[in-house]
Amino acid sequence: MNEKLYLIIVGKLIKHIFNCKYMLSLCSCRIKHFIQRPLKLNTVLKMLDKFIKIFKANSLSHLIIIFIVFGITGSLSVVLSEPILSFLRLDEITNYVAINLLLRVLVVLIVYQILLILVGALFGQFDYFRKIQRRFLVRIRLLKEQK
Repeated sequence: MNEKLYLIIVGKLIKHIFNCKYMLSLCSCRIKHFIQRPLKLNTVLKMLDKFIKIFKANSLSHLIIIFIVFGITGSLSVVLSEPILSFLRLDEITNYVAINLLLRVLVVLIVYQILLILVGALFGQFDYFRKIQRRFLVRIRLLKEQK
């Protein structure tokens, strides 16, 4: 990537994070005049309410716990799936990249589903994440929907 384009992108990100009008002396390059409209408190509150409705959370603190559980589970599933993949020796089973990638995704998905329940239970949200996992398994048609 072009260094100047990279600096412009980084400057816009930093400007947006700190909500200032001018970014000066970033990597010994002067980036100016990236004026954007700042986020208003009302807009942020509307976004949070929308997130609470989408995730069917009870409150803002419940939503934060949900995000923490998803974050820990995602990171942990990638870390823990690597020893499982090396134990299964997928590279020796097949030489095709597409099949190897598909098997890797399948292993990560299985590890993620197991960890989601375990980490959710550690945070006291077992019932919530069991419902999410059930909904996921119904969508991929591994379980039948109960009426």
